[in-house]
Amino acid sequence: MRYNLKKAILIIGIVALLAIAVSAQVNGVNGNSNENYLIYDSNQGGIVEKSISLELEQGVQWVELEDMENLDNVDPDSIKLEPENSDVLEVVDIKTDFRDNIKTNIGKEVEIELTSGKTVSGVLLRIEDNYPYGLMVLENDERISYINTNNVNQIKTTSDSDSKVMARIESSGSGSFDFQLRYRVNGITWDASYDLYMKDSDSSSRFSGDMIIKNPSNTNYDGNFNLISGQVMSSRYVGFAEERASISDGFERSVSAPQKVGRVYKYELGQLAIDAYSRQSTKYLDKNIDSKTEFMYTTSRHGRNENVRQFLTFANNEEPLPKGTVNVYQEKDGLQVMVGQSSIDRTPDGDEVEINLGSAFDLKGETEILEETRNAGNITRTGEINITNFGNNPKTVTVRYMWEFGELLDSSVEPVETNADFVEWDIRVGVNSDKTIEFEVAEDIRNNNVRAYSDTAEKEISPR
Repeated sequence: MRYNLKKAILIIGIVALLAIAVSAQVNGVNGNSNENYLIYDSNQGGIVEKSISLELEQGVQWVELEDMENLDNVDPDSIKLEPENSDVLEVVDIKTDFRDNIKTNIGKEVEIELTSGKTVSGVLLRIEDNYPYGLMVLENDERISYINTNNVNQIKTTSDSDSKVMARIESSGSGSFDFQLRYRVNGITWDASYDLYMKDSDSSSRFSGDMIIKNPSNTNYDGNFNLISGQVMSSRYVGFAEERASISDGFERSVSAPQKVGRVYKYELGQLAIDAYSRQSTKYLDKNIDSKTEFMYTTSRHGRNENVRQFLTFANNEEPLPKGTVNVYQEKDGLQVMVGQSSIDRTPDGDEVEINLGSAFDLKGETEILEETRNAGNITRTGEINITNFGNNPKTVTVRYMWEFGELLDSSVEPVETNADFVEWDIRVGVNSDKTIEFEVAEDIRNNNVRAYSDTAEKEISPR
C-alpha cells in the first residue's frame, strides 16, 4: 500500500511536469537535433523534447531510439514517443534498459555521497523497500551500512553498461517517419543566487540576480533552455555522478520576462550548451532598490537575554523572484565586505522581501518577569523588557512579546499591534543608552481565549 501510494504521487508529479512542457518542432540533421529543455528549480530535474525521424518497415517491429543512448539520468516511466501521423503509426510499447536505479550495480563497488557531505564506499549488497524510497545496504572491510536513500546526494558507480530504449511500433507502410520524443531527466536543476550591495544610505541598495544551472550528470545538453520556478514534484531526486561539478566561467545573457503557466513561472534563456559536471551562470536581474534596515527583539514569558536581530527589507514591485540565496555586502574602505547571507522563498510581485542579516551585536535585549499571579485557568504576568544600544547611532527596535491567546492589560509604551500570538511595540533607543517597556499581560494557560469584559477601567479575565 505504501509503495502504491508513493508510486502514485511520483506519477502525478511526472504528469504535472509533462503537462506544461512546450513542444519542440525542430528536426535534426544527420542524427543531431536541437532539443528543447524545461529545467525545474529545487532539484526537480527537467523535461527534454525533440523531433526525431525513424526508418520503419511495414508491420510491427522493435526500434532502438539512438538519441537516448547512454542517458543514465532519464526517468524510464516518463518516456513518451508520439507519431506525427497517428493514422499510419502506433507506438505499442517502450522498453528500457537503464542503470538509473543502480540495481545493475548490485554486487559491485559504489561510492555514496550523503547530504551531510560524508561519503560511504563499499559493495552494494541489495536495495530494500522499493528504491529510491527505502534502504541501500553496503558492505566494506569495516562494517555493513544501511543508508536511507532520502539522505543520499550522489552515487558514483563503476558500471560501464550502455543504456538503451527500444520502441515497439506498428506501421502501415515503409519509410522515414517523424516522431515527438519527450522524457524527464533527473539531476540537472537550477537555483537563483542574489547579491545585494548596501550603499552609504540605508534607503538605497543595488540588487542583482543570477540563474545558475547545475548539471551533476554525465550528459551534455545543447538546445533551447527554459527555466521553471515552482514546486511541482513531490519527491527528491538522488543524482548519479562520477565527480563533483566544477563551476565554469559565467557570462551575461538577456533573459525574457517570466511567463506564468498555471502556478509556476517560465523563463526563456534561448540556446545554451551545458557541459556534463558543470555549472553555468546567467545574469537576469540588476536594479536599484529602496531598502530599509529593521531591528527586532522577540521574547516571551520564559525571559531571555540575547542580541537583537537585524533585517533588510524591500518591496518587490517588478516581477516574481525565484527561490534562492542572497549575499549581502556593505562597502568599507573601497571593499565590498560580506555582512550577511540568507535564503528567500519564491516571492510574488507586490510582496515584501525580508532578508535576515543575523544578530546586531551593538543591540542587546533582556526580559525579566517580575511577578506571576495564577487564577482559575489563566495567569497574569508583570514584567520588563529592556533594550540597550551600544552603537554610535540611535536605533528603532521592534519588540515582540509572544503569548498564547493573551491580552495586554497595561503597558508603559503604546503597542503598535496585538493579536492572538503576540503584542508588539516600536521603541527608539538613543546612542549608548537603553529603554525599558513595563507591561502586564494575561494569558490563558489552558490555550483558551482570554476575554476582556470591560473596554475602559476594570477588566475581568476569564476562561471560556
